[in-house]
Amino acid sequence: MLNYARLSSIFISKRDFKRVIGICNEALKVEPDSEVFYINRGYAYANLNQPERAIEDYGKVIELNPNYAEAYANRGIAYSEIQRYEESARDLKKRESYFFILEEKKMQLRLFIFVSNCGIKLKLRMTI
Repeated sequence: MLNYARLSSIFISKRDFKRVIGICNEALKVEPDSEVFYINRGYAYANLNQPERAIEDYGKVIELNPNYAEAYANRGIAYSEIQRYEESARDLKKRESYFFILEEKKMQLRLFIFVSNCGIKLKLRMTI
């Protein structure tokens, strides 16, 4: 699957979105629960002015991983393109919430590493 993931990323960077869709379609036959291929295919659909199809793929990513902040952001943008502003605002707000939580966890981890490196014993509760 890594080759499909790499190929889809290469063609995204080359803006060859039709090829990205084909690669992701093939990969999803083998690995139907891969967030990577749904997010990449959704991005390709969005760039080909197919926001409804992009919304479907981003929704599948969120179904597979409800904490995938980028999927909420991308789906929020796609919703806004078809004037579904309430759904857009909801998704963009969720994206911000997940981004904030992720940044908070990164800061906790950095603090834990700093304290550990200083030889100070500290109990820090983290859930990732």
